[in-house]
Amino acid sequence: MTVLWKCIVPCLFVSCIVLLYISYYDGTTYWGKSIIRRRPNICVTNCRHQPGIGKALSCSFPVQKIVFAKTHKTASSTVASIIDRYALNHQLSAPVRGNLLVHISNCFHFKHTFISPSHKLDIFSSHVRYDHKEFELAIPGAKHVTILRNPIAQFESAFSFFNVANQLNISNFTNPIEIFFVKPDEYINHRFFRWETVHNHQLFDLGFDTALSNNTEQVDSKIQQLSNDFDFVMITEYFDESLILLKLLLCWDFDDILYLPKNKRSSSSRHYTLSDSTIVNITRWNEADMKLYKHFNNTFWKKVDEYGNYFHEQLREFRTRLKSINETCITGSRQVEKKNRGEILFEEYELNDNLSFDDIGVCKSLLQEHSDLLKLIRKEMIKEGKIRPTDDNINKRKQKWKIC
Repeated sequence: MTVLWKCIVPCLFVSCIVLLYISYYDGTTYWGKSIIRRRPNICVTNCRHQPGIGKALSCSFPVQKIVFAKTHKTASSTVASIIDRYALNHQLSAPVRGNLLVHISNCFHFKHTFISPSHKLDIFSSHVRYDHKEFELAIPGAKHVTILRNPIAQFESAFSFFNVANQLNISNFTNPIEIFFVKPDEYINHRFFRWETVHNHQLFDLGFDTALSNNTEQVDSKIQQLSNDFDFVMITEYFDESLILLKLLLCWDFDDILYLPKNKRSSSSRHYTLSDSTIVNITRWNEADMKLYKHFNNTFWKKVDEYGNYFHEQLREFRTRLKSINETCITGSRQVEKKNRGEILFEEYELNDNLSFDDIGVCKSLLQEHSDLLKLIRKEMIKEGKIRPTDDNINKRKQKWKIC
């Protein structure tokens, strides 16, 4: 009996240790109404293969070096806020006052010399024209990600958001976009403020000289280069699907990619009606962007197919969590104006009044925008001694927007 007992006790001990290990690495914890894993368990880098579930792989560690090429009017502000929130929660360094040597502008290509040589970055998520080699010098070994939107919808959104009709004195017409396409080259040659936003704007953001838009060889070469440069390209029209693929690439958790949309036009705000002929004109005018979008839309679905059913399981679980966090956090929304945006109204969410102490912190963090999060990251960087409060190498004179 004594011998049997000596065998049973060690076995029970080992079993307990195994159960504790499993519960820690695959356990669940309630956050509001949703269940969130404590440890990421899927990724596509730094992983080992698990047979039987398509391309579902087991993580070794999350990626914490990220370059996000922030394109315009593509839901990129929402993606940037997700990345910024992750940086804030994991004490990562971002470009802020204290390590920046210049004001970053969406007119100019990124240079690693924008960052003080004595400082190291972990993430980049601001508007600037993309240059892969320069970003590699600034954040070696980072994962490079961007997002693209159907050029027809992106054009209409940019035309409205940047008040193009007002700048071209065509706002009194019933549909200014149709008037624009009477003589688009002439209007573009005026080089009005933010002219670049209405001609192959996504390629412009990714570093292409849009004066070469009609050069098929140059466009194709740039698309191939970008295909090599980026680890993943998100698609706005499939935003949740994109976030699942991003989660897998970066070896992140579900709670890392939860979101509330940012910088979103109100449904009752100005939206231009696009006739069939106008859609044809937009497509032709932005042919290079259309080619870019189609290329990466194809590669996107190839990535989805590689994961098989596992991808769709992840997507279902993510949308359940999104629904839960929306029901927990949000009681409604209101329309607000933003500076320099004319008559455009934006959605602003209203928090539930009955949130618990824990939930209110989570919900507020999901509402924070890119600029607010960068300010919080800067405060954390000062606390950690990464920068000093007095460090500010940028000329403090008020900066004026420049015409690209």
